[in-house]
Amino acid sequence: MPIGALVTMTAKPGAAAELLALVQQAVRDSRTEPGNLMVLSMKDPDDDHKIRIFEIYRDQAAIEEHKAEPHTTASAPRIHALFGAPIEVKKFDTTDWPADIRVNNLLP
Repeated sequence: MPIGALVTMTAKPGAAAELLALVQQAVRDSRTEPGNLMVLSMKDPDDDHKIRIFEIYRDQAAIEEHKAEPHTTASAPRIHALFGAPIEVKKFDTTDWPADIRVNNLLP
């Protein structure tokens, strides 16, 4: 069963634009992974320092593969250095996402 995740990051003061740029690149890189079915970044309209990523992975093995990807291991320290608060990660079991549908195929 595919697994969804909502990741919430809060940039430290003055780092919102840099964090958003790094997150957007990380999202583009994650879209190339075969186990990533969908990923997008979102900026909180009420707080420029809050950025969220919503993603769906094929299964737990795909999440582990994502964590080990060279682009993830290279970008994570740079991204985490810009946090002004602890990262929040909430995982969800999908209830009706077809495991063979990759929305990433439809995105630029």
